[in-house]
Amino acid sequence: MDRMVNEGFLVKEHRKMVMTACTPSDLLDQFATYDPPVVDKWIEKKKGL
Repeated sequence: MDRMVNEGFLVKEHRKMVMTACTPSDLLDQFATYDPPVVDKWIEKKKGL
């Protein structure tokens, strides 16, 4: 995914949305405190919408 960001296929803010953990309970803890970033919709931005 980092390469996707470097190649321009994925924006950094969306990359940060991917959560990983060693255990299911750790991942559920991340879900409980998750606060999504506010970003422009890149497709609309490219189309000038």
